Amino acid sequence: MGQLVAAGVATIDGELGGDPAVIGAEGLTVAATSHRLLLEGKHLHTWCGFDTVGIPAALAVDAVAATTCPSCGGEIVLALPGGQPPASSVVGWWPQVSGPVNESFCPVAGLFCSQEHVTTWRAANLSSRGEALSLIELAERGRSTWSLFTEPGDTP
Repeated sequence: MGQLVAAGVATIDGELGGDPAVIGAEGLTVAATSHRLLLEGKHLHTWCGFDTVGIPAALAVDAVAATTCPSCGGEIVLALPGGQPPASSVVGWWPQVSGPVNESFCPVAGLFCSQEHVTTWRAANLSSRGEALSLIELAERGRSTWSLFTEPGDTP
């Protein structure tokens, strides 16, 4: 458990030396966040905007992703039939960071209404290194990131 928490792929409520409860793992969390998924009728929260696209893509399941644009604060809602993102002006920020995933990557891996909003956000966040990716590219990275959660032989 300590290694998962240190790597930022799990979050807990309580101390490691005690009897902590796992409250998040691999992008999903029971803690309320601004990133939400409706996945097979279940309302879930995720650690970042990337998770809202990547998880359904990896699982090839119908989902509705909802998050907030870091630039304008507007709500972004995406229907993802079979985990496939729609044609959209929405883009994601893929940060280049090191450290625990939930503490370094997730706080800046957001979805933006448009490339223009990424540009505006970048002007105020010059220290954030990374690249803007289309929803299709985010879905591809999601399939790769969560591939170990799919059954062998599945074709997401």
